[in-house]
Amino acid sequence: MNFALMISCKVEDKLALIERDESWTQAKEARAYEDCLKEVLEEDGRAWADGNIRIGDYILLGGWLQVIVKRFGVAAMANEPL
Repeated sequence: MNFALMISCKVEDKLALIERDESWTQAKEARAYEDCLKEVLEEDGRAWADGNIRIGDYILLGGWLQVIVKRFGVAAMANEPL
């Protein structure tokens, strides 16, 4: 899972460098994502992927995290040290 997260973060880092203007469309975003994913995969050389591999801000695993979410909601996760 850490490896997949690393690849996803590298793609997001490359996407953050792209300048977007008012004419930016969802189609342009999709193309930029595909290009960034391809670049990351070529640079790394160990992984292969296709489609959308984006990972959200929170990855919830079973255990004590479920207790926090049930009692306090996902917003509380931002304040909890891991």
